[in-house]
This record gives sequence, C-alpha cells and structure tokens, in this order.
Amino acid sequence: MGIASRTSARYSHATASALFVLALVGSGPGARGQSRYVDVSLDYLHDDNIGRAELDRDTLEDNIVTLSSSLNMPRLLGSRAGLLNSLRLEYAAQAEWEDLSALTASAASTFRYQPGAAFSAPWYEAQLVAALMQHQDSDIRDGARLRLNLAVGSDFTDRLVGRVGYRYELRRAWEGEVFDLDSHRFSGSLDYGVNDWVTLYGTFAWQTGEVVSTATPRPQVLTASEARHLDEALSERPLGAARVGNFFEGDRVAYRLDADSLTGELGLNVALSRKLALDLSALHFQAYGDGDNDYDGLQLRAGILYRF
Repeated sequence: MGIASRTSARYSHATASALFVLALVGSGPGARGQSRYVDVSLDYLHDDNIGRAELDRDTLEDNIVTLSSSLNMPRLLGSRAGLLNSLRLEYAAQAEWEDLSALTASAASTFRYQPGAAFSAPWYEAQLVAALMQHQDSDIRDGARLRLNLAVGSDFTDRLVGRVGYRYELRRAWEGEVFDLDSHRFSGSLDYGVNDWVTLYGTFAWQTGEVVSTATPRPQVLTASEARHLDEALSERPLGAARVGNFFEGDRVAYRLDADSLTGELGLNVALSRKLALDLSALHFQAYGDGDNDYDGLQLRAGILYRF
C-alpha cells in the first residue's frame, strides 16, 4: 500500500500522518517500533480572505507557498499503545502581503491507545503541540502557540475511517494583546479509501473563542473588540495620507473578537509511490463575531509530501 490519506493526505492537519504510523508501529505482536524518518512537504495555498474581514474593501487575497520538514521518532509502548515525538520546521512565503511570511518551529508529542483487538475497536489519542512563530515584518503576530488535541476514531470498514476530536488552542504574542487568543474546536471527519492509492476525506468543525479580524477602522467593530492594534502588515497607507480620527487613510486595524466559526473541508489524496503523495483540498470557513462582524472565506490547497 502506498502513502494514502492516513499517512499524508491529512498532513496539513498536524496529526494524521503521525497517528497512522502509530497504528503501524503497534500492529505487529513482536514489533518494537519504527526507526526515525523525515517528511518533507511543499504546499501551495490560495486564501481569498487572509485578514478575516467582513467588508469587500478589506477582503484581501494571497497565494502562499509553504515548505516544511519534520523529524519523526515513533516508539512502541506495549502491544496496544504508541508514542510519536516530532520536530517540525516550516516557512510560509506570502506572494502579495510579504510581511506575513512566517517561520514556525514546533515540537509535538502524540499518544495513541487502542484497548480492543477487534478490527473496528475504537482508538484514543492525545497530542500536545508547542510552536514558536516569527513573521517577516509583523511584530503583533510573533509569539508562541500551544495546542492540545484529543480524538476518538474507528475503522468502520476496511476503507472507511471516522474520528471525532476536540482541540484547545492557546496563543500568546510577544508584542501587544491582539493575538493573545484562546479557542475550543470540535470536529468530525471521515476518510474513504477508493482504492489502495486514492483516498477521499472530509472534515466539519465548530470553533468558539477569540479570533482576529483586520479591517478599516469602524466604531461598531471597535466597540465589540477586546483588543486592537494597527495592522501595518495589511495596511495600505499612501504617501501624504490624510488623518481620519486616530488613524490615517489606508490604515487597517487588527481587532480581537469573540466568535463562533464553522469550517468544512473536502480533499483528495493520491499516492504517487510508496514515498510520494499528492493532496488537493478545499476549505470554506464562516465566522460569526461580536458586533455583527461576520466573515467567510475559501482556501484552496495543493500539496506534495515525500517521506525519507
């Protein structure tokens, strides 16, 4: 079997590649684990609302190319459990809004346990991810992020796999308070293996907590926001701009708001060989923020993963 979605199609979701390896590691009665391996991925992403703005005048598009590499270290813990520790380095280059380009270094530890021996017996997993983020020229976005992921999954058939999950995310910025964020996310997903090489997958999620929306200053959003800061990375202040209140013409402000968000994703993964996989996906998001600051957007992604 080649690298299907359980090893790479969900690679952008941080856990799936790792968790499939844990299943492999724990499947053999005499297995003691798998040697270290390296994943390298190249992704293209088109985001039609990178500032998470409501009004058309503030809706900004961009194309982002991301190169990442991760060192993965699996370990078997008995016959029913596995642990995977990973170190990851990622650089995301933005074509239009270059100041948002970012280098991210992260470390993750994922534990999986499957108490039953039956084919459809559920498995349980917990993952902790810590990351540091440095942007090209957006100090308000630089900082650290901590994620806790919990999930339960099952193989319904030899081709259909389902899971439900919960994620808590804590983010803290080095400068200002706009990107000091807390959120809770609940999700469900299905993977369907068309054959040994092609997998279809889908995810639906609801998130509640704090978000950041960057927009032209408006009293309505200002009143609803918990924190705010001039977003120089997404502003378009012309030379000789006139002053408008506390800001200038062309300025955009990053607002921290409470919001409920819905996301839906559909994807296709094709294993080109035992070490190479191609992944295509589309994700739509819709947020309902305080102060009637509602926004939506679409992300189109194409990625390729190679495993050493």
